Amino acid sequence: MLIQLKRRLSLAVAMVFCLPAMPAIAAPDYAQPGPYEAGWRQVSVQRPGGGSFNALLFYPAEAPGQNAPLDSSGGPYPAVSFGHGFLQPPTRYTSILQHLASWGYLTMATESSQSLFPNHANYAEELSLCLTFLETEHATPGSWLEGVVDTGGFGISGHSMGGGASMLAAAQDPRIAALATLAPANTNPSAVAAAAGVAIPVRLIVGTNDSITPTASHGRPMYDNGLGPRQLIDIQGGWHCGFQDSSVFGCDSGPMSRADQLALSRALLTEFFELHLRGDQAAWAGVWGPGLAADPRLSALSESLLQVEAGPAVRARDGFPAEVALTITSSDTDPRELTLRAESADFDLTAEPAATGPIAPGQATPATYTLTISGTPGDTGKLLISATRPDGAGAWVEIDATLFCPADMNTDGVVDADDFFEFLALFAAADPAADFNADGVIDADDFFAFLTAFGEGC
Repeated sequence: MLIQLKRRLSLAVAMVFCLPAMPAIAAPDYAQPGPYEAGWRQVSVQRPGGGSFNALLFYPAEAPGQNAPLDSSGGPYPAVSFGHGFLQPPTRYTSILQHLASWGYLTMATESSQSLFPNHANYAEELSLCLTFLETEHATPGSWLEGVVDTGGFGISGHSMGGGASMLAAAQDPRIAALATLAPANTNPSAVAAAAGVAIPVRLIVGTNDSITPTASHGRPMYDNGLGPRQLIDIQGGWHCGFQDSSVFGCDSGPMSRADQLALSRALLTEFFELHLRGDQAAWAGVWGPGLAADPRLSALSESLLQVEAGPAVRARDGFPAEVALTITSSDTDPRELTLRAESADFDLTAEPAATGPIAPGQATPATYTLTISGTPGDTGKLLISATRPDGAGAWVEIDATLFCPADMNTDGVVDADDFFEFLALFAAADPAADFNADGVIDADDFFAFLTAFGEGC
């Protein structure tokens, strides 16, 4: 009798569904310009109660410069609303605004709230109104932005006062999916207090030599008071005005060059928005994975609200499915489904992402992830297993793995009679592990395939 087999990924407490395979992709250099030219134009944004304010809109263009034709070929594009610092015009951040546009983002920088005594609550509303402008133009027949705005991919950013106002806006505007700031300043009303209501992914980028908004009294309290997955990325030697294209009277200074700090800032902003607004998994390792700790110019605090722990080291037969034992703990406020993925620099992997059932907060949940490892028997190496939330934030763990010969059924390093009798028992029980030729059927072909491998030894 032929027995049909189903390969599956399972979670001990819930059903797990197979998703399309997603091989690891090398991340690009996010500090370098993206594939588009950056155009810009000044636009007028309407206030709900009447009146308007101006903003600069940077966008993917067919040619660089003011009023250049929009390049709609890659749309719809996600969007970022950017807030300038105190008394700073948005043109002081041109290099960052152009950079995001080159990566395919509609990036709006309001020219409002440049007075000596700005209203921070109004400023936060203006940042949200920039997104409303894009939303409206996207839906307006005949608009130059008709149909090219990804209204489900809204992010927010800003420097100093604009960073604090971004936090205020994120706490109030449910359209915003990700927040990344530069040297954020506390505001009135308090951005620190507002952080407790921000459940989206947050990246706070600061500098160790910032003497205008010191991290200890601004960025760190926002991180500590945060609700959702969040990061505090400290640029070693970075300074407050190093996030701008030029300094003004009253600026500070630091040991890192402005060019290096801006390049780091471009990369940190771009990779974060690529993951959380565009869903590009190539950015994951640098945002939440091991790449975050790989750059000695950065130090980071990171809270993904997830913890992944490894079980025993993996002992796998070359080309055959192996199980990875995990324990996942969530500190989130609500149950969420997670996605498990695997990567390795040491082995060839065949591993499909696996969607778990809801993971309850505060519970250590055992999980089993099945993958196939190929290489040279006797090789040892590492597997990187990640668990990610629907918004892209996640945690990872490294697991040791050793590869054994295909006929070494008990993975003891020797092909002998014990392996022969173990295979016979699996074959008689129609166990999926007896499908030696992996054709989905347990039959004589599997028996003879095993005999051939057994005869070859190891």
